[in-house]
Amino acid sequence: MQKFKIPSVPPTTNKCIRFPNDIIEEVEKAIQIIQTLEPTGIGAKDLRECFLLQIDALPEEKKTSDVLILRNIIENHLVAKMQNTI
Repeated sequence: MQKFKIPSVPPTTNKCIRFPNDIIEEVEKAIQIIQTLEPTGIGAKDLRECFLLQIDALPEEKKTSDVLILRNIIENHLVAKMQNTI
């Protein structure tokens, strides 16, 4: 019995798939709905977005100046810190 070999993708092949705008909009709407589910932060693209979703979901009375500073740090510096560029 001969083994099945998966063909490799030539390096010059564009691996990007383009979708029509209406499908992209539907997917974005679905992601927004998923992001409203529990636990807060589900459906985030990455850790940064997960933290931001959690902070944004806090009630207004809990959004102290410390929380707003933390949000700024996460929004503007977390990725650089994770990549050890700062």
